Amino acid sequence: LTSEAIRKKRNHHSLIMKIKLVFGDTRIVVPVTKESEKVSSLILDINKRLQAFLGDSTIRIKELTTADGFVLNPNDIISQVIGDSWILQGSDYAAWAKEQWALCTTEWYTMKCKDHVDEGNVWIQVGKHKHNKIYIAFGGYNMQTVTRLELFDIADLESFGKGGKPLIAREQTKDKKKEVDRFSEACFVVEGGRVTAIELVAKMTSDFRPQIERVAFTTDPLDRVGDSNETAAKLIQSARKPRPTTTPTLPASQKPSKTLESIPGSKIVSKNSDHTDPPQKKDSVGSGTCTLQLKQKDGSQADQSYYRKEKNGFEQWIYNHITFLNNTDKPVILTKVTTEWQQKDGSWKLCDTISLGYKSGTWHYSWGYYDPEGFTLEENKSTDVAVRSGIIVPVHIGEGRGRRIHHSLPNPLIIRINVEDANGGKSSITTEYVNGAIEVETKESRHKYLGEDKQMLFWAHADDVESEERITAWGYHEESDRWGPVDTFASSVGSSKAFYDTDLQKLEYEALKEKKAEMKIDEISKEESESGNSVEYYAISDLKEGYLYAFKCVLKTRSTQAVEYIPVTVPSKK
Repeated sequence: LTSEAIRKKRNHHSLIMKIKLVFGDTRIVVPVTKESEKVSSLILDINKRLQAFLGDSTIRIKELTTADGFVLNPNDIISQVIGDSWILQGSDYAAWAKEQWALCTTEWYTMKCKDHVDEGNVWIQVGKHKHNKIYIAFGGYNMQTVTRLELFDIADLESFGKGGKPLIAREQTKDKKKEVDRFSEACFVVEGGRVTAIELVAKMTSDFRPQIERVAFTTDPLDRVGDSNETAAKLIQSARKPRPTTTPTLPASQKPSKTLESIPGSKIVSKNSDHTDPPQKKDSVGSGTCTLQLKQKDGSQADQSYYRKEKNGFEQWIYNHITFLNNTDKPVILTKVTTEWQQKDGSWKLCDTISLGYKSGTWHYSWGYYDPEGFTLEENKSTDVAVRSGIIVPVHIGEGRGRRIHHSLPNPLIIRINVEDANGGKSSITTEYVNGAIEVETKESRHKYLGEDKQMLFWAHADDVESEERITAWGYHEESDRWGPVDTFASSVGSSKAFYDTDLQKLEYEALKEKKAEMKIDEISKEESESGNSVEYYAISDLKEGYLYAFKCVLKTRSTQAVEYIPVTVPSKK
C-alpha cells in the first residue's frame, strides 16, 4: 500500500465508533459499525461477540447502562445516546431478570401445563410491567422460578410489520434418558400492522397435540380485555380431546353371591345404628367341693378376641373375670385350673390354651400373674382372676366382626372353668356367651360418616362368610374452592386417592402409552396379607378418542366378589 492509502485506512478506522464494555470481570472493546440502528441491535451484536470471546453460548446481556448508572433505552438510535469510547456496563441476564421480575406486578393471564412423563411443570405468564411495558415470562418448577423473561414497550410492538406471528421466545426441554421432549413458546399476533394478541403454545411429552391459547388486546396494546388483574384467554386448541359429558354404556354391576345374611341365626345391623344387644349373663356362681367360692365378676362379651395360632388356623380367645373367694381362716392351695367348652352335641372339650392374670379395665389385662398349675389364695380374702380360654378354629377370623364368637362354635357358647385344691376338692363355674348382631358398614352409615354434603358416587361391599367380615369400597364427588372438582375413591383395606383433572390426564396418558383400555391403578389397589381380601381399581379409557370415562372397582374375599362401574364426573379443563 502507498503511504496515502495507509493514511486513508487509518482515518477510516478512526471514524468507526467504539465502546468499552464491562461485563463482570471481562473488559472488551466493541466496534459500533451501524450507528444509525437501535441500541437493541448493538446488544445483539455484543452478545454474539461475548459468546465467541468467552466460549459460552448461554451468555446474554439484556441491558446497557452508562458509567454513571443511566439505563439505555433499547429503542433509541445508537448515535443519539452513545458517544465514541464510552464505557458501558452490561447487565447479566440472570441479575437483570431477577430485578425486572420483581417489577412484573400486574398479571393478566397464566397458562399452566403438566408433563406426566416426569411430572414436570411449565407455565407462561403475560402481564404489565411497572414501567408501562408488557412482560412475557416462562417458568417451570413454581411461580417463583423464572427461566425466561421478555419486556416490550409501545415502540417494540409497532416494529413487527403488517402481519404474521413473530416469535417472542421459545423454551425447550429434552432428556433422552427420561424420554422427555416438551416446549413452550409465545408469539405476537400481528393484524393490519397492529399487535392484537399474544399466542401461548405448550406441548408436553404426555400431550397428543400442543395447547394453544390467546390473550387478546384492545386498540391500545398495553390495555387488554378484562379487569385490572385477570384476562380470560381464548382457547385455540386443547392439548387433548375434552372428556364427554355423557359416557359410553357401562356393564351392569356384579353383586356378591354370598352375604353375611346367609349365616344361620345371624342378625345384621348397620354401624352407628340404635341397635343394642341384650346384656350378657354375669351372675353365674360356681359349685363343688372346694373350700373356696367362685363367682362371675362381670360380663366379658366386649373382650373377646382372636390370635393366629398356626397357618390357616386362628385361636378364638374368650375372656372371663372370676372372683375367687376364700372365707376360711386358712390358705387354700389350688393345684390346677382348666377350662372347657361345650360342643354342639352337648359334650365337653378341653380348651386348647389357658392363661391367668388380672384385669385393670376394658382391654387392660396382664397375663401370667397366676399359674394354671397352682397358686395359693390367702385366708379371708377374695381375689379377682382374669381367665383367657383359647379355642382353635380352622378359619381366618376377620377384624371387622365385632369380636364375636365364630359361627363354627355353638351359640350360645358355654365355658366351664374348673379348679382343684390340694385337699382333692373340685369346683367349677360356667359362663354363657350369646352372639349379638353383626355390625357392618352400609352405604347409609358411610355417607353419614363422610358428611351429607358429599355426593356419593358409589358404595360396594363383598362379605367373607367364613370370617364374618365385610370389606367395602366407596367414592364421592365434591367441589374444591381451591383446586376445583374432585372424585375420591377409597376402601376399607386402607387405600384412598383423590382424582383431580390432572390425575385423570395422567391416567389417560398412561393408558394410551400402554395401549390398555382397562388399566389397573396400583396406587389404590390393595390386598390384605393376612386375609387375602382385596380391593382393586381400574381406569377405563377410550383409546381411540384418548380420554378416560369410567372407573372399575373389584372387591374380592374368599367367599365372593363384587364389581362396580363408576362414570367419571370430573370435567376436562382446557
